[in-house]
Amino acid sequence: MALTATALQDAVVQASQMFGSFENRMSEYGALQAFVDNAAMLFPAGVLSAARKSPVQPVKIPMLQRGTAPEITSRTCTITGQDPTSEFVTLVWGTTGFEIKIVKAMNAGNYIDDVSSFAMQLANGMRTVLAKLDTAGYNALELNKATGLVDTKLSGITNGAGFYQITDAIKTYQSIPAIMAINDIPGNLLNIASEQAKASLLGMMTFGANNQQNQAGLLGALPGAMGYKNYFSNRVLNADGMVETHYLVPAGMIGMFTWNGYEAKNNVTTSTGKKFYLMDDPILGLTWDVLEISDCATDVNYQRVVADVYQFNIDYAYLTAYTSEDTDPAATKTPIVKIQVPIAGGN
Repeated sequence: MALTATALQDAVVQASQMFGSFENRMSEYGALQAFVDNAAMLFPAGVLSAARKSPVQPVKIPMLQRGTAPEITSRTCTITGQDPTSEFVTLVWGTTGFEIKIVKAMNAGNYIDDVSSFAMQLANGMRTVLAKLDTAGYNALELNKATGLVDTKLSGITNGAGFYQITDAIKTYQSIPAIMAINDIPGNLLNIASEQAKASLLGMMTFGANNQQNQAGLLGALPGAMGYKNYFSNRVLNADGMVETHYLVPAGMIGMFTWNGYEAKNNVTTSTGKKFYLMDDPILGLTWDVLEISDCATDVNYQRVVADVYQFNIDYAYLTAYTSEDTDPAATKTPIVKIQVPIAGGN
């Protein structure tokens, strides 16, 4: 017999508590977390709710295009108007997951019980898939970054192919408001960065208001400065010769969309005892669909045993704010601005 609902919940709780130990340590999944945190702001709630309830994966989402309205210079009795232009955004889906196996006969004679075994396998599975999802988030940022960046004459900043390179890490935060403004990208910013960017950020935070230069004010306290929500990840990679990589994005301009299978959403149990249901993970709270099967199996030590196997799956699509200004790959306008800091100018 498979784990009861209560035992499953105990295993989830135990898995969440395991991550404090070195053996079960987790990484920091900043790219993934940023997409998860901002998904609800990227699309209207009704669109998200309807898509998640759909029995099949949504393939396209309708979007209205940005345009230039013709100016009128006089009052007239004839009004022509302008029809809005729309386009469908195609969702590109990926699937990831992991499996857990519990053999009661094996655990019965072991110091590790069924709940602990399930918790450990859940932790191992989450570590694997979260790293993959985090990498996918980084790839989405890199793929969808703006390439048509406005040239700047600010000191110490050069334009690269789809990025700005800033010679001084501290100057990064000083320059970001101006960089985003000349590209017409307003809003509170997400700073999704490589892990080593923490050093310069911490250095700035230690220079408070009573110091000779209030560098901490650059992080949002001074007029004209921008507030940042910072996300860090080892999957955000530095190019050769670089010590920091940043992706600056206004809040609500990125999101990860998830979908679960019809059977799991409706708690289906087949005539042969296969069970489908949903389970939230203890790390990011993502909802996974689970297939649970309890059946006879062979084992090298026990010959014939009952094995309880669980398959966790989630379908995901990474989305960025829609842009109609993407016809030229070398001059694409998106809300994602990449900044690099070379080793010589790092923290």
